[in-house]
Amino acid sequence: MYMSLDIIAATSFPELLLRIGEALKKVMQTDSLIPLGICLLVLLAVIFLRRKLASALLKLLLHHQRRRHARQTEAAQHKLQQPFSWWLTALTLRLLLPFMKFPSPADAMLSKLAQSWFFLTLFWVLYVLADQFCHQLNEIQKRPDNRLDKNAVNYISILLRTLVVVIAVLNVLGIWVANLYGLLTGLGIGGLVLALAAQDSAANLFASLSIMLDAPFAVGDWIEFADYSGSVEKVGLRSTRIRSGDQSAICVPNSTLGNAVIINGSKRRNRVVDFSLQLRCDSKPEQIRQFTAALTKLLTAEPEITGTPLVALETLDISGLSLKVRYLTSADFNQMESVRERINYQLLGLLSAYGLSLAATTGAALDPGKLLPTAAAAPAAVPSQQNASPATLASPQEASRLQEN
Repeated sequence: MYMSLDIIAATSFPELLLRIGEALKKVMQTDSLIPLGICLLVLLAVIFLRRKLASALLKLLLHHQRRRHARQTEAAQHKLQQPFSWWLTALTLRLLLPFMKFPSPADAMLSKLAQSWFFLTLFWVLYVLADQFCHQLNEIQKRPDNRLDKNAVNYISILLRTLVVVIAVLNVLGIWVANLYGLLTGLGIGGLVLALAAQDSAANLFASLSIMLDAPFAVGDWIEFADYSGSVEKVGLRSTRIRSGDQSAICVPNSTLGNAVIINGSKRRNRVVDFSLQLRCDSKPEQIRQFTAALTKLLTAEPEITGTPLVALETLDISGLSLKVRYLTSADFNQMESVRERINYQLLGLLSAYGLSLAATTGAALDPGKLLPTAAAAPAAVPSQQNASPATLASPQEASRLQEN
């Protein structure tokens, strides 16, 4: 049926045409072209109509699911249509290939190609299904009544996608490699060497699993560890990405986080505002007692302060009288800042109203009336340090001693 190159080179042009005509006549007399033509026509028809066929089949398969979850099913069908259409084409080619009757070497090669295409498109469909499943888990995790941990959802998503890819690669390798088990055994010996060289990667992987199981933090939490702090954006198999307060992205290996002492600020129930007021040594006890009672009443009446506030005279020393102030606000940082600022302005008003001054490290008094935009009852003006005499800046005992000198 086929002429060799030597015969073609040895014949003249008229004899070559005669031999070609005889060969075509023999081919046409056989029935091999009829099945081949029919199979090619069917394959071309499936290629051109693959999207419509895939859409119709998907609607039929997802009919019951569409009744309960119409929007999610429509989105899943849209994403599945392209890989499913190519899988139908590969399935058609694989089914028609035995009827095409190609020569044995070409038939074996085409059979392997068709089989590889079939498995690749099949695992493409499975990958999209796994992606849709992970998307549904993310939607469930966002619900207020969910019990799914976001880190666990991320790990499940990564493991599912990785599993589909690994199985697809092994299936395609099994088609082209005769002794795949021997190949994997050889790779296992080399993998032992690679594992010894990749101890850090293995440590990060096990640390990521530990973070998933122990759940010391979740995506969106504000954490502090070592010299870093920030909001957790993503927890991966190797590292965790954190967004710091200055909006810098910090990638921390999971092994580092697994061994670190982590402070999860998002788990706090309240925020504590704790500070000390340094009053002058010459402040009268009755003034301090009245000021303490008024500040306690002010903090107790504040609706955004929880619990019982603490206002107490803490220490007495040569630098001044230390008044301890402590109260609790909600866990929200911005709300805490707003409450603290409002309380501080009211506190300055109380200091001015009760004639108290803050002690400074230089020995001069800080008049709270001058710190306020408008003071309700400001005391007499205190001379500045530059224009005041030494007697004015000193304590009463030191002032009398200076005047005698």
